[in-house]
Amino acid sequence: MDSSSGSNGALRALLAGGFVLGLLLAVALVGADEFNRLRTAATSARKTSSQPAAVAGPLVGDPAPDFELIEAGTGNKQRLSDYRGRPVLVNFWATWCAPCRTEMPALEKPLQPIAMPGFKFWP
Repeated sequence: MDSSSGSNGALRALLAGGFVLGLLLAVALVGADEFNRLRTAATSARKTSSQPAAVAGPLVGDPAPDFELIEAGTGNKQRLSDYRGRPVLVNFWATWCAPCRTEMPALEKPLQPIAMPGFKFWP
């Protein structure tokens, strides 16, 4: 082997190493840019989701929007519009929600003596 082929091999190895190093640097820069973009989007989403949306709700005196519920235990479907003109209290809660379970008896007890004609309580 002569010295010119040895220096050509070393030059090729140096160029290949430089190419690989450049490729790794490009991938790292693109990855860092993508990471920053995703982190910024996630931070923005957290800030947005923690703020309540400004939604115009119904005004006092406006009819409530109609919806349908399936009564637990019976499976009967009931619509809010079925009780139009009558007092209705709707309480959305979950069995896994400790504060919800705590408030349920406090909601039910005061309602028992009311006995308003046509009153509906949807727990």
